[in-house]
Amino acid sequence: MKANDIIRMAHDIIDSCAIENDYIEYKKSADIKDGILKTACAFSNNYMNREIGLIFVGIEEVDDKETGEKAVPVRPISGIKESLIESTENTIKALLANIHPRI
Repeated sequence: MKANDIIRMAHDIIDSCAIENDYIEYKKSADIKDGILKTACAFSNNYMNREIGLIFVGIEEVDDKETGEKAVPVRPISGIKESLIESTENTIKALLANIHPRI
């Protein structure tokens, strides 16, 4: 899958407020290191034979009490401060570097 396809898919997922599932995961921040590692490992095990797994950092999720849906992304998206984007990316890369075999 090409980078542009992934970006388009990510925008579609966010725009549609898709709930978390076997290939979509939302994390409020990169400070949730255990959650990011756990999700990355689960995605790499590829239980559902998916080509891709997406972890969105900077998006908080809640359970919708009216519909019963779990892990619905919160709007507006909190995102990551521009000044923290590089350090967030480096944190995630460092976490993933600890997984063997490499993913």
